[in-house]
Amino acid sequence: SWPSAEGWSCFAYEAKGWCNEGKPASGTMGFSRKYPEQNCCACGGGKSFTNPARASTVAAVQCRADTSGSCHWFGQCDSFRGPAECRSGKCICPQGYCSDSAGTCQPRPSTTAPPVPSAVRDALGIEVSAGGGVCQDTPGWTSGWGLCAYEDGGRDSELCAPMPAVFWTSTQGWTCRAYEQNGWCGSVPRSDYLGLTNNYPEQHCCFCGGGRVLVKGDEVGNVTEEQARCYKNTGG
Repeated sequence: SWPSAEGWSCFAYEAKGWCNEGKPASGTMGFSRKYPEQNCCACGGGKSFTNPARASTVAAVQCRADTSGSCHWFGQCDSFRGPAECRSGKCICPQGYCSDSAGTCQPRPSTTAPPVPSAVRDALGIEVSAGGGVCQDTPGWTSGWGLCAYEDGGRDSELCAPMPAVFWTSTQGWTCRAYEQNGWCGSVPRSDYLGLTNNYPEQHCCFCGGGRVLVKGDEVGNVTEEQARCYKNTGG
């Protein structure tokens, strides 16, 4: 629980001006900060799309209710967060509102989101099911299998994630895309690719029944009613 935290997000870097047009402010970049200049768009990193207009189509499914603000101690949210409500120690936007980069709840646009282009879905790890559900793989998740570079498909960085700032063949493991492409957790899951030793893909990858549900539908990702599973082990 709070005050234990994972660190500043890209939203924080943008809101606080810690990297202005890719020009870093002292003490906020580099190895000790996990390279925001490589991972945050505001800092000159992230992933670019050939046609920027295409990327904007995913904005509607990225509505964030969590403002990243805390109300743990006082039981109420700061006034600048707008109509945010205090829920379990967190400042959450009510229905019909989304958090902007500064953590303020803004009215959600009434327009319906157009279909998410395949390039954007792939870049953000988003699965759109036939039933209308939208699910996102846990960002940056890997299986932890550091020898994937030596196996079939291991030279594809989209399948076998390379270790940041380290030469190949140092890798972080298989990605959710690898699990989907290889069918390691389908109607007949491969038990040797699941569980603790593989960093629980069944909890992190949409194709395996995990991930984060952004829009509810009749089904999410590749998980149908027959394949739904309940996990008591939290992985903690």
